[in-house]
Amino acid sequence: MRVEEDVGIVSIPVLRRVGTYGLVKVNLVTFGLTALPDLDYIVSQDSVTFNHGQNVTHVNIVIVDDEDSESSEVFEIQLSGATGGAILGDNVIAQVTIAKSDSLSGKIRFLNDSEVVMTNPDVTQWITLFLERVGGFIGNTTIKKFGHPNGIVQFSEADLQGRVYREPSDSEGPLNISLAIIRREGVIGDIMVFWEIVSNFDVSTDFSALSGTVLLSMGENVAELLLTLLPDAVPELEEVYAIHLTAVKGGAELDNNRSIIYITVHANDEPYGVFEVLSEYQQILVLKREERHERHIVLNVTRHAGTFGNVSVQFEVKYGAAGQTILEDNAKVQGSIMVMNGKESAKITVPINFQVFFAFGSNLTIELTDVYLIGPLLSSPPRILLESKIAIVPVPEEAANALNYTWAEEGKDFELETQLVTLVEGQRQAKVNIQILDDTEPEGQEMFVIYLSEAQGGAELVSGVHQRGLTTFSKIIILGSDFHNGILGFTLSSQLGHALDEDSENRTTKLQIQRQDNRAFEDVLVYWRVTLSMTDSSLVSRGINLTKELLQTSGRALCKQGEVLCFITLEVKEDQDPEHETWFLVEIYEVGEGAAINQSARFANITLLESDDPQEVVVVYFALGSRLAVVHLKSDELNLQVQRHSATQSVTVNYHMEVLQKAEAVGPTLIWPAVAGQDFLKTEGTLTFNVGQPAATLQVRLTPDQTSSNPTPKRFRVILTGGAGVKVHPQHGVANVTIVSDTETQAIWALLDQLTQPLNQDIIEQVLQSFNNIVTPDEFSLEQLTALMDALDKILTQAEQIPLEDTSRNLIYNILCSLANPNRRDTRGLSYLAEVAERFAFSLVIDVVCGSEGQR
Repeated sequence: MRVEEDVGIVSIPVLRRVGTYGLVKVNLVTFGLTALPDLDYIVSQDSVTFNHGQNVTHVNIVIVDDEDSESSEVFEIQLSGATGGAILGDNVIAQVTIAKSDSLSGKIRFLNDSEVVMTNPDVTQWITLFLERVGGFIGNTTIKKFGHPNGIVQFSEADLQGRVYREPSDSEGPLNISLAIIRREGVIGDIMVFWEIVSNFDVSTDFSALSGTVLLSMGENVAELLLTLLPDAVPELEEVYAIHLTAVKGGAELDNNRSIIYITVHANDEPYGVFEVLSEYQQILVLKREERHERHIVLNVTRHAGTFGNVSVQFEVKYGAAGQTILEDNAKVQGSIMVMNGKESAKITVPINFQVFFAFGSNLTIELTDVYLIGPLLSSPPRILLESKIAIVPVPEEAANALNYTWAEEGKDFELETQLVTLVEGQRQAKVNIQILDDTEPEGQEMFVIYLSEAQGGAELVSGVHQRGLTTFSKIIILGSDFHNGILGFTLSSQLGHALDEDSENRTTKLQIQRQDNRAFEDVLVYWRVTLSMTDSSLVSRGINLTKELLQTSGRALCKQGEVLCFITLEVKEDQDPEHETWFLVEIYEVGEGAAINQSARFANITLLESDDPQEVVVVYFALGSRLAVVHLKSDELNLQVQRHSATQSVTVNYHMEVLQKAEAVGPTLIWPAVAGQDFLKTEGTLTFNVGQPAATLQVRLTPDQTSSNPTPKRFRVILTGGAGVKVHPQHGVANVTIVSDTETQAIWALLDQLTQPLNQDIIEQVLQSFNNIVTPDEFSLEQLTALMDALDKILTQAEQIPLEDTSRNLIYNILCSLANPNRRDTRGLSYLAEVAERFAFSLVIDVVCGSEGQR
């Protein structure tokens, strides 16, 4: 926006779009770029307010008119924040330029008299007027006509406040909107004003015309701009239209600050839709799945009128008036279906519980119970069409008969003791006695149905399902019995003789689980795990960590209905570690309902064959305590211990030192490179192991008096390299030497070395207990906090594979609670702590079956 210095007050419109609900306040901030606040301009307000229903307001700025000669000057006004539920849009900055003023390029004036009097001539006569330029001579100057004899054109002040309308109905017809165009300061000559309607929405059918002209004749200072808002049946959200005066012909000028007004039209014609459920679009399907029939309700919801927004439609399915549960897995009858933005319908498949008995000719009832918009509501909410909220779905014969039961036999499975029921006068109920017969044969679920027939004495039987839930039949299910789903265990061939060979191409083996031919009535789950002990579940023992050896250490197998065999597949991981032959067990520890474990076939013994030539190669590695060696800034020496697996021969191993190429991210901070020649002496050499010598010492020299400027913690590496007959351990052939600031920090960082070995619950609990003892309300330094975060990261990585014991979980919980104390400043605003807490929360459900009840 460009204004003259003598303009007085500049009014900048602020537009509120999409909604006009409630009181909204918007804060203002001004920035003087080349203009000076209070000297060149004055902003007396620090905010603007929109009242309920108001969509346009203005910021009024006083432009100071002084006597100084000035070049053009610029300032900005910015919307900085909104309250009352509103948010800022894209255009939040207005830039105002004050034109150069006060004769910087001089003053122009007439030399002769300002008033010329002459007789009206009979012929054309030219009058010569002389001008002079004084006071300033910068730049070329062009003299234009003075004043505004043809006028300055704008909208009326009332119209500049904006207008709000509702769309007219068809019966009301088009709505005429009258806007006033004002010509001020001059009314000489005819002028033509051009206008157009601009919007982010499709306006092609909203107004009778989207652009045009208005004529102001000689002497007229007001003219009418007439817009016609058209009715339609198209659902629309709230729309905002900008009416622009775009140009003027005939010598007048356009006031750009007052040439735009905004018209708002409320949302109309049910923009989010009207919902119904129609009986003809609903369906009950019967599908044959192997030995079982599956029945489903295909539920279809229709949306009329508008299709704006994602809408959740709540429904309820009933069987007759009894409200019998018909959904799979004993779920509630209620459910919901999402109709997406732009869609006119949606459907969902609802599984029917395989135990439900439907009488042929009976009905299911589908009822829409509620609808709501997902997201902000900008108009009247979506609604249900009351006359179409319920659909009646007849049960077809195939759905009534598609039961997944064996029919019980009278005389073998049950006896009907009552054949005839008599109700005397005044009696409302009578009992039918049925005896269920017990036997020792394994049987799956069986069903029989008792029907009422031949009512006498003036009574009649209900048809289908009565509105009070009464029927002429009763379905009785005899549950499976006598371990009908099997007594399960490993086959004899799977209990012994299976081996896993890491060095082979096929690193898998398949174990068979068996149940009896007459005990395979239903699907049953078999839960298994690997262990190194028959008395408890142990994954780490005898120097073996099964989590590092096997791809999977627990799982479940599904024995399908009618099948007596199911399978478990184990696979060994490939690594480079020489390993001797060993063994482990696979245990069946739990089976599904209606089944039992064969205790004599509960375990299978698996052999892990020798791999990577353990007899021929000597493996060397840094000992525990030297893998993550920690020293403080004043230390001048460090001894690292190097060990080997076999001490039967004399061998040598080479070593060298390496500087980090760049800082490494650890936890919430960085570990910086230690500089060779300033923090330590970079050397290389050879270590010799004599016959019978299991370990050797590698001495590292530090230079605390020449320490580099890199901050602590900082690190360098000592790396082992093998020779003839020597192999360096792939994980433990590198020592990460970390330099920290002081001895207290050194003690905390030293705890991390314990986590460089195969982890078990004892090691994890020991490290966590040590950290728990030192986490106090006192603050940690960033170095110390980094060590703790790194330790929790390593432990949680393990927990994401194998569940932690309750004691370890409690220790982590205590540590996190201490760190999250709002009085601590060291963890305030530490987002990494939130990430660790989230990982801990997810680790609590590792190996927990979905749908299990929660526990403390």
